[in-house]
Amino acid sequence: MVPEMTIGQYAVPFVLSIIMGLIFKFIPAITDRYKALLTVLFALVLAVVAMYFGLEEGGMVTFRMWINSIIGGILIGASAIGVYEVQRTVTKPRA
Repeated sequence: MVPEMTIGQYAVPFVLSIIMGLIFKFIPAITDRYKALLTVLFALVLAVVAMYFGLEEGGMVTFRMWINSIIGGILIGASAIGVYEVQRTVTKPRA
């Protein structure tokens, strides 16, 4: 069985980077050191929530589903960090 590719799985890091950019803009107390960590943690939480929403009624969560969600959350968070850093570098005024 060939996995189906959808545009949504590629758009999630971009949407997450926009959301986190807005959070970082409105809460300036968050230092650069913690921005990446918060983004990955946020992505992990969203991946686990999505795992539960994707269950069929009465379905059970397996160990494999947990691992897939955790790895997917880390990858989405890392991608969002990359998109955010590229956007920040490109739009940053030069001195």
